[in-house]
Parts: sequence; structure tokens; C-alpha cells
Amino acid sequence: MKCVDLTSNHLVRCGLPWPHSRMPSGKDMIGKLERNEAYVSWLQPKGGALDDMFPAIRVRDHFYTLSLRMMKAVWRHVRLKKGFVNVEKVPHVGTLLRIPKVLLLEKLRTQERFNVRVQPLHRPKLLAPYAQTTRPISLTYSPHTSVQHAVYFSLY
Repeated sequence: MKCVDLTSNHLVRCGLPWPHSRMPSGKDMIGKLERNEAYVSWLQPKGGALDDMFPAIRVRDHFYTLSLRMMKAVWRHVRLKKGFVNVEKVPHVGTLLRIPKVLLLEKLRTQERFNVRVQPLHRPKLLAPYAQTTRPISLTYSPHTSVQHAVYFSLY
């Protein structure tokens, strides 16, 4: 957590002050931040764009940036579903980011690891001349090789 210089940043949305005596970066205090966006303030560099916004937390009249671990705790409930837009309109405030850009990139990176890709079935070369008259009916997996074998039957 780094202290934010308010002379070079503009406060877009002010969150609630941190009510506890200990700093929120402690592992036991992360639970107090979990799914609780009320403590988060949004700041923007002067002359910056919407993508330049960053979250901060107010502790004893100073603003501090959030670490990635803290961001993950605050926005744990946000899922990147189909059609997810990282912009939201807030009354009396304007347009804000839904989640910080750093966290969005991390969630996209994590999501990419769990995407399932369907591998095409590789037919054995011996059966290539019969490819038009046969089709696979079941797949078997040999524990000694990493190749999938297909059991073929004739259409005639």
C-alpha cells in the first residue's frame, strides 16, 4: 500500500473511512474488505482518462492504493460473464470502472487458463483410405501413450 498524492490526482468517488485501528493490508483484515466496495474510493490522475482510474482506501485522512490481493477480496463476487462491460454509470458521480483495470487483466489471465479447448480427433494413418466409409463410435485412452485411439466401424 502506497500513500496517494492528492495534488496530482482527482477524487472521483469517496468511500467510507477505514474504521479499524489496524491497516487493511494485514491478512486478518482482508476478511473485513471481502465483497465490501463501500470502503473503496476511486481516484483519477488529473487530465487522465477513464482507464487511468485506480481504487484507494481512506485510512486516517490519507488515501492508500490497494494491493492486488486486496482488490481480489473486494471484487471477489464479480464474474466475467459473456457481455461483461467494465464501465458503470453511477448517479451524481458519472462513469466509473466496474473493477480496476489491473484486476480485470488478472481475471482474464486466470479465465484463459481454464478455457476448455476441443482437440480434433486424429485418425490413424492406416485407416486414412477408409475415412469416408468409417466414423468413430467410441474413444479409448491408453495410459502408456498420450494418444487417443478411435474405434471405427464401417457404414456398410
